[in-house]
Formats: sequence, C-alpha cells, structure tokens
Amino acid sequence: MIRRAFLLGFFSVVGQVLLLRELVASLNGDELFISTALFGWLISVAAGAYLGGRSRTSPGALFWRGAVLLPVMVLLVRFSPMLTDHMTGEVIPFTQAALISMVAMLPIGIISGWLFPSIARQQMETEPSIIRVYLFEGIGAFLGGILVAFAIGPWLSGLQLAFAVGLFIALFDWMFAIPSWNFRLRRLLLMVVVVAIFLVGVGYLEPVADQWRYRPYQVEKSFDTPYGRQTILSREDNVILLTDNSVEAVYPSTMAAENALIPALVYHPDAETIAYVGQTEFGISQLAEEIFGGSNLVAIDPRQQLSEVIDGIISTDHLPVHLYVDPGIMMTPIADDHWTFDIVIIAAGMFDTYKNGRLVTPSFFEHLPLNPGGMVVIPTGYDTDRYIGNEQAEILSVIRNTLSGQFHYTEVWPGTSTVFFASDSSRFGLPVDSIIARIDSLDYNAQFVSRDYLPDRLDDLSRDRLLAAMGQYDAVNSIDKPILPYLQALLRSKVDSADHLIITQILTQPLWLLIFPVVLIILFVTTIIPKRAKGKFALFLFFTAGVVSLSLELISFYVFQSYAGALYWAMAVLIGAFMLGLSLGTVAVYWIKSDKTASVALIVLMVLTLGFLFTYENGTIEFAVFYHAGFLLLTAAASGALFVGATRQYYGRKAKENRGTGYALEIAGSSLGALFSTAVLLPVIGLTYLLIAIAAVSGIALLGLIIRR
Repeated sequence: MIRRAFLLGFFSVVGQVLLLRELVASLNGDELFISTALFGWLISVAAGAYLGGRSRTSPGALFWRGAVLLPVMVLLVRFSPMLTDHMTGEVIPFTQAALISMVAMLPIGIISGWLFPSIARQQMETEPSIIRVYLFEGIGAFLGGILVAFAIGPWLSGLQLAFAVGLFIALFDWMFAIPSWNFRLRRLLLMVVVVAIFLVGVGYLEPVADQWRYRPYQVEKSFDTPYGRQTILSREDNVILLTDNSVEAVYPSTMAAENALIPALVYHPDAETIAYVGQTEFGISQLAEEIFGGSNLVAIDPRQQLSEVIDGIISTDHLPVHLYVDPGIMMTPIADDHWTFDIVIIAAGMFDTYKNGRLVTPSFFEHLPLNPGGMVVIPTGYDTDRYIGNEQAEILSVIRNTLSGQFHYTEVWPGTSTVFFASDSSRFGLPVDSIIARIDSLDYNAQFVSRDYLPDRLDDLSRDRLLAAMGQYDAVNSIDKPILPYLQALLRSKVDSADHLIITQILTQPLWLLIFPVVLIILFVTTIIPKRAKGKFALFLFFTAGVVSLSLELISFYVFQSYAGALYWAMAVLIGAFMLGLSLGTVAVYWIKSDKTASVALIVLMVLTLGFLFTYENGTIEFAVFYHAGFLLLTAAASGALFVGATRQYYGRKAKENRGTGYALEIAGSSLGALFSTAVLLPVIGLTYLLIAIAAVSGIALLGLIIRR
C-alpha cells in the first residue's frame, strides 16, 4: 500500500498542475482562474473522499480510470475555448472561463479524493495507522511537481506528459500485481516500450490537433516555454504570435511598430540605447534597422526559445538587435551587468493579467536602468481617438498615476493606440509643428505617425478630452494592490451582463466583503461559548487550518508571479512543496503526543505570515523558487499539525465517531481561501492588509484556545 500511496500523491499533483497549466494557457494567460480552479479541485476531492468512504472500489481500478481521464481532460481543456464560440485569440468572458476552470478539475479531483480512503482502508488491514500513507503521498506529490516543472518544454509537451503519466500510473500499478521479480522486470520492459510508443504517437498527433483547433490558420509551431504556451500561426503573408491563446503580436504591423518606436524618438532623438520589453521580431527590429540601423536596440525577453523559433519563420538573421534574456523581466540583472538605457519601451498590450500588470508598478519602475534624462514609453492597445468610456478612462488614469508617482514629467498621446511617456527630464510639451519636424528629420517615411495624421491626433480638443477623462480617478497600480487586471476585466465585462454584475460588485461595492468577518465572528462565538461541548472550539481550528493555508498558497503564487515572472514553470514545484509539507506536518505531530500542538501550529502560522509580509520583496529571482517553496513547505506543515491538533481536541479517543465534520469544515475554509483571497480581496484591500487579516485569523484561533483552557 505504500507504493500506491506514493502513486496517489504523484498522480494527484501531476494531474492538478497539468490542468492548472493548461487552463492558464487556454484562458489567455489569466492567473485569476487558478483560484476558481483550486476551488473546483477542493470540492471534487471532498466529493471523491465521501464516495470512497462509502464504496469498496479497489485502488487499481481507480488508478486505471485516472490514467484514462487525465489526458482526456487535458485535451478538453485545450479545446475548451472552442466551446464558447469565440474567435482565435479572443478573450473568453470571465464567468464562462471561471466555470470552465471549476468543471475541468472535477474528474481528476474526484479520482484523487476517492483513492485516499480506498488505499487507507487496505493499509488499515495490516497496520493500525494510516500515517505512512500521508508520508508517502507527500513524497510522491513533491516528486510529481519536480517532474512537471523540468519535463515540460525541454523534453515533453503538457499533453505528452499527461499521456506518459497516465500510462505510467496504470502500468506501474499493474507491474506490481504479481510478486515475482522475473515477471516484474518483463512488465517493466513492456511498460517502457508502450510509453515510448505513445509519446512518439502523441508527438505526431498533437500538431494535427492544433491545426484543427486553429483552422483556417496554418500552425507553424506550437510549444511550451517556462513562461507560457507559444503558438505561431500564419495566413497568406501574415504571421501571428499567440501567447497563452492571446494575440501578442502580428507581422507585418507597421502601425503598431511606428506607434511604439517613433513617438519615443520624437522626445529623445539623441537616444543611443533603447530597450524594448517584448518580442522585437514582429516589426520593431525591422523598423529600427530602417530608421537608425538598429544597432542600439536591445530586446528584453525571457523566452530565448521563442526567438530561436521565430528566426526560422521570419527572417531576422540580418537584424542587429541584441536579445537580453531576463528571466523575470525585472531589469535587475541588466542593471547588475551595467546595461543602461536612454529609452525603455514597455509593450505589454492589454494589462489583463498579473504577468502584464506588474510591468506598470512602482516596483518595476524603480529597477529600470535608465540613464540621466532617460524616458519610459508605454504604447497601449486602448483607442481614445473618438470615445473614452468610464472603464477605459479609469485604466488609463491608473497607468498615468503610476507613472506620475515615479517620474517628474509625464505625457500622453491620444489616438487608436494611446501612448504614455514619463521622464525625470522636461522633454515634453512640444508643439505639434516641432513634433512633425522631428519626424520629418528621420530617415524614414512614416505611414501612420506622420504629418498627415498627427495634427488631428494631437489637437488641443483631443488632448483635453483625454486629460479630463483621466482626471476623475486617483488610483495607482502596485504589487501590493494590483487593480489593472481587474479594471481590464471590468472593461471587457460590458459585453456580458453576468461578468459585469460580478466584477462590478467586487470592485465598486466593497461593503459586502464585511460578510467575511461576520461569518468568522459567528463561527468563533458559536464554538467557544457552550461550556458543555468539550472540544467544540476545534471546529474553528479546522476552518482556520483550511482558510489560512490555501490563502497563503495563492498569495505565494501571486507574489512569485509578480517578482519572478515564471509561475507557469514553478507552480508544479510550489504545489509539490505544499503537499509534502502537509504530509510532513501530519506525520511529525502524530509522533509528538502533546496537547499544545494546535497552539504551537497557530503561532508558527502567524510568524510565517508576518515574516512573509516583511520579506517577500527581498532576494533575487534565482532565489525566489527556493524562498517560496520553503515558505509553502513550512506553512503546509503547520497547517497539517493544526489539523491533527484539532482532531485530537474534537474527537479524542472516540474512534467510531463520524470524522467527516472536521474534514468538511477544513475543506470549507480551504474553498473560501481559494475562491476569495487573491481573486476578490487582493484588489480591494491590498496584499499588506490581506496578510495582516490572515495573521489575525490565526491570532483569533490562538486566543480562543487560551480562553477555552
């Protein structure tokens, strides 16, 4: 049974992470849906555990079902955008995407939850404790996370790994069905052959499936990087780059290239070094070469593999652009290598994800290696040529306010592509005639940012209208309070009434959030007041263990994404470390016979939460994965210890009593933490107050323990 406990942890984490990665890649790279997906996972695991407690299904049969379902669900998630009748690269409405993320986790979650009581029941036949099941499940989970993190991209795609893991789980369990080692070795050889054949077959079938998915475009290449899934499409003379199923760039696109580069050269015509955050091969490099030879243009991007693939599709060998591979796009390594720039162009498009939104924060601007008098340019996809709605005006004002907080001077150009400028040097305020004269002095005949269009684009009426619209708001986007992705979601929600209702309630009606402290107080009071109900306060401890652990897990995901920029890669390691911590905490406390377990666990949770609050901004990108994995390991260990302590207080030695009550409350707390911590509370109260609130929940639980004693 120990072998099957290991397989359970391995299968559970690999299945969970593969589905989460596939959801992020299929739902336009939006990390918001990790919260709703984990909510669906927790609910399905709880349902599976309930079914497993009432059913006598063997673990082998469940593993075989999971082996079949895992690649099927990965495929369904990949093709789920087609079920919404949206065009290639088009953003799926929030409510539809949230529902997809929840439903996608149900089958594998139910199998994972069902397996635990099934394995534990067989373990109890030979050993009175199931503590070894917890331990080996955690070890399997951690190793499964390591496998996903390092296998996808260099060797396998997500779909190939799903097939490989499904086959491995089924055949490995089948291999040990016969005790003879001779038969086992034969079956092992057969297993290797079968898995290899399937991987080769899936490798050939996956491009066919992608071609059907993206018809009528031609799929030039589709592959995984540590930062998301890249797909390059072509149609006639156009090449389209999709990042996580969202259009990042189109070639040729002279308008986009001119709006990014020419306005920057207008205000800083003597610039010697220019940094471009993003892919330059889709028009920027070509335009830079035509205007100034391109020798002083540096592309800042972590996806070196993508650049190598693009070189074979768009001829860029002759372009003199330099590629600097910055893993987190935080610019710190560039400063350490003594790179400095006169202009930094941040071309993130729509700020609809944490990954994009973090590029417009004080933390990001502080690390920009600008020369004295240097300038930041942000070309956006927001059209302010004729009409500026309230939601769009608020997004634009947040961008300008964030820039104004870091630079002495700012400027904005209206138009079909609104462009922001910021500098500590007074470069702006030029009359239109001077701007046109500088453009005419370039050795390039502009088609869109030209003398024919600029007088209308930059007339006083257009500028005043834009400034008046932005003047109504004073919010700033920051890592502590990331509101840009939510404002972008609010802007898009106008086409879907359900989206608009939900997102509006989150952002503009924060008073309803008082329901959380009210529920917490009611649960606290009802469990601590009755004097005759000995141990009843343990129900509050179960709830605390769930809500604190899942909230801190998702906060760690968010902070890692904000500072390291590679959650897509590291999520498997972080989840594996969290699951290992739960097992280690449970096992350690099982052998420590102390009635102070719950108190110590709550103190550790408070210390970890507050310690995270004061240290999460420190450290290098390279150290980030170790920092967050260690934090989640200790957090989960303390949560597991708290769960064991609550179990001892509530159930005591009543072995026959129904133990589903405590587990149900723990799952309820975990579900609330998953659904509301980063998805709802983070943009409203901010990261600092959210962490303080989580520490306060642990403190209230500790206070309750003291009162009960």
